[in-house]
Amino acid sequence: AALSSRRFRSRLARIPGSLASTLPTRTTRAIATGQCSAAPELSGRVRTLESDKRGGVCTDALGFPLTAKQTIAFSQWGHIVAAAERVQLQEWAAHLASHGFPSAPDSRPDQKGRVWRERSAARKGTAAERACKRLVRGGIPSSLRYKLWLAMSGGLDLWDSSPNLYSSLLRRGHEGGEIGSEMAEIEKDLHRTFPGHTLFADGSEGRAKLRNVLAAYALRNQTVGYCQALNYVAAMLLVALQLEEEATFWMLAVFCERLFPNFYSRDMTGIRIEQSLFAAFVKDITPNVHAHFSALGVPLDMV
Repeated sequence: AALSSRRFRSRLARIPGSLASTLPTRTTRAIATGQCSAAPELSGRVRTLESDKRGGVCTDALGFPLTAKQTIAFSQWGHIVAAAERVQLQEWAAHLASHGFPSAPDSRPDQKGRVWRERSAARKGTAAERACKRLVRGGIPSSLRYKLWLAMSGGLDLWDSSPNLYSSLLRRGHEGGEIGSEMAEIEKDLHRTFPGHTLFADGSEGRAKLRNVLAAYALRNQTVGYCQALNYVAAMLLVALQLEEEATFWMLAVFCERLFPNFYSRDMTGIRIEQSLFAAFVKDITPNVHAHFSALGVPLDMV
């Protein structure tokens, strides 16, 4: 739904002047009234991949290729999204600086996260913790996700408990033999993983790192080993965590073992339970929607 003109102006007022001034009047008016029909020139927020053989392919901030319709949407909304993230970043920077998060540019992100985690542990139930929750619910800027995802998810706790595990697993994986069948499945899925993304093209650094992460995790958690769809989870984490391989490995461990246990087990018990619960909730809360899907022959637990 289109924003009301008043609500849109109030949101625009929060945008720093230098950014707000770059929004053409006709574009802001069209966005506010929901009448956008033609895209202005592409902003710098939509990058052109000059190295792409197809030429002129635009991507989002994470490097995923955009369709023509998506490119138009990015060109219309890109400035506003960028301005909103800048406001978020300013709020996060102030919060982290006031609570002992190191800002030295030469500090490793995982080391920064350790310091912040240790200093925030004593603030549970305080105003500082409530302020942090408010910021998290408003969104974590992409440039801070590496540091904060690791610190908040428990990934750093796992990493610290076994600091040499990843390198050890990689050595075992390269020796081969232990996970032969899993490696065959991983190799089949690698070329299917975000094939339009330059980070995961044939022979790319991203694909090699994805192989390492999946192989190491198959060795760490042999109950799960490797199952389809883990390649997409690990690949998204690699993108979000700036291709930091070991950080991605530990975030994948948190994802599979703490946040979504049994989702990626061999029988996928966890995800099947969640699907059934979702269908039951829809039937109970919005019976008309449930009846519509049933009439179409679409099982809601597969949506």
